[in-house]
Amino acid sequence: MLINNFLCISVLLLLYPFFCTVEEDIVLQLNGIAYIEQNTMKLMRDEIRLATDIYRLKEPVPTILWKTPYNFNLYRDEEIYTHIYIISRMN
Repeated sequence: MLINNFLCISVLLLLYPFFCTVEEDIVLQLNGIAYIEQNTMKLMRDEIRLATDIYRLKEPVPTILWKTPYNFNLYRDEEIYTHIYIISRMN
């Protein structure tokens, strides 16, 4: 059991730089076409602040504000991504 745990941790540590560079490449590509605001705190009408990620294209496009319940990752949103919109998701 200890050997299996050690092996799993070793593999994850070896692959970590690969995942970091992939994420950095995506962020660099997005920065070329969009403004990115991550973890901005938005005040709700009940005085609670929610962490929000906002991705805005650098050209004017329609905007959708999408407030979701918890576990919003379970929703299928492929249809939104086939069109050009600014999307701000909060949960």
